[in-house]
Amino acid sequence: MADAVQIVTYMRQFYLNFPIRDTLRHELSWSHYRLIMRIENDRARNFYMDECVKSNWSTRQLERQINTHFYEINPLTALNHEYLPYC
Repeated sequence: MADAVQIVTYMRQFYLNFPIRDTLRHELSWSHYRLIMRIENDRARNFYMDECVKSNWSTRQLERQINTHFYEINPLTALNHEYLPYC
């Protein structure tokens, strides 16, 4: 029963983070999305989604990049206004 509750919780969180189906990337797995959903900043979330696809990151690679704050320290994010962190 606890597993079912956790699954429904993940599904609800997924819907709240990605209410528009067109924003999804078919190249990413459910495991990728579970990691990406933890990111509160929308721009950072989009950055990680794009980088995942572009660099073909596994879920372990994605998790490592998130844990090392790759978005915040990556100089390319400063050059691309779409990914500028919120002030």
